[in-house]
Amino acid sequence: MRQRTARRGEGTAWLVADRLTDKFYCYWYTGTNDGQLVEQDGAMNADAAVAWGRERSPRVRIRTRDGKTEWAGTEPRPATFAASWNPA
Repeated sequence: MRQRTARRGEGTAWLVADRLTDKFYCYWYTGTNDGQLVEQDGAMNADAAVAWGRERSPRVRIRTRDGKTEWAGTEPRPATFAASWNPA
């Protein structure tokens, strides 16, 4: 079975704060129900993580250091998210 290459603008970027190191883990998922991890990286801070995510998809979610999940994408915030991420 041939695996399709992800294209920019597809899927969702998930960004997760590491409370021990203050860095962020960055994941980009595509495919059916965003079920395929196509790229991962790390970022030194939330701003860099969000920039990484937005380079890949307009759909970006971030899990902040205080444990909140917020919308950081350029598409309108889905109703399932209570808050949008704002740079510090």
